[in-house]
Amino acid sequence: MSRTLSGLFVCVVAGLSGCASPAKVIRQDPTSVVVAIPDNTNIWPFYYQDEAKQTAGMYIQDPVLVSSQRVKVGEQTTNTSDTTRRDTGSPDKQRSFTEVMTSSNVTSISDRYEFQLEFRSASPTRVTTNPPSNNSAPPTPGGPAATLAPQGPPLSTDVAKPASIPPILPLTPPASPATSLPSAALPGPGR
Repeated sequence: MSRTLSGLFVCVVAGLSGCASPAKVIRQDPTSVVVAIPDNTNIWPFYYQDEAKQTAGMYIQDPVLVSSQRVKVGEQTTNTSDTTRRDTGSPDKQRSFTEVMTSSNVTSISDRYEFQLEFRSASPTRVTTNPPSNNSAPPTPGGPAATLAPQGPPLSTDVAKPASIPPILPLTPPASPATSLPSAALPGPGR
C-alpha cells in the first residue's frame, strides 16, 4: 500500500511542478532574450533549459542558446537545530528521573545563484540600406519606417547666394483700452 501512495505522491508533485515555470525574462530586445533559471539542468523532473527556450520563444523566433553564465542573486540563511535526550538510568531500575539533554544550533549563510541564458534568433534579420521607391514592396522589418518626398519649393542649387531670412521683429502688444492709458507716477513718500 505504501508503494502505491508514494508513486501517487511522485506523480502529483511532478504534475504540479510543470504548472509554474521558474524561467523568467531578465531583459529582451528584438533579436535576443536573457532568461534566468534556478539551475542549468535539463533532466527529469527539472527541465529548466527546455523551459528557458520555450520562454525565449515567446519573444523571438527560433531561439538559439548563445551563452550561459552563473550570477549571484543573494544570500540564503539556514538555521539547523538539534536536541538529543538520553536517559541516564540503568535498565534494571524501575524509574529513572535523570536525563541528559544536548542541544546544538548551527546557522550558516550561503550565496544564492541563478543561471542566465542568452538566446538569439536563428532567423536572419534583414536590414535595408536603400530606401524603397514608391512602387516597390512594403518595407521589411528592420528597414526604415518610411520615406518622405520633399515638400515646398525646390531648394536653390546656387551655393554662392545664401537664402534670405526675414529678420525677427519684436512683439508688440495689441492695442486695448488698458494699454493705451497714460502713465502716471503715484505720489508717495520718498518721491
